[in-house]
Amino acid sequence: MVAEIKQMSMKLIRTNDLIEFAKRMGWDHKSPTTINFYWNSGSYAALYFGIQFITGIVVSTWYINNLADIFPALENIYLEIPNGWFFRFIHAMMASWFFFIVYIHMFKNMFF
Repeated sequence: MVAEIKQMSMKLIRTNDLIEFAKRMGWDHKSPTTINFYWNSGSYAALYFGIQFITGIVVSTWYINNLADIFPALENIYLEIPNGWFFRFIHAMMASWFFFIVYIHMFKNMFF
């Protein structure tokens, strides 16, 4: 019984250590006060690309690459597939935002 309690407390200590490490590296990490949106533009570009990649895979499962069937396939995505319109919309918006953020990132690196 005592050995089981010690094992459980060791597991809790290990879990708490991981949580404390994540808290120390994430929330409590000291950073300069001059950091603004432009310094994170590379991370935003990677995030937008990741979202576009995932939604592209989801949308490509329903897309038909045939010239005669493109419009009915898009109608099918919009009307028949649950939340298909949402995935296609997010995929299109992330493409625009990705290039916008990449341009901001490039100009920041050229001029600062």
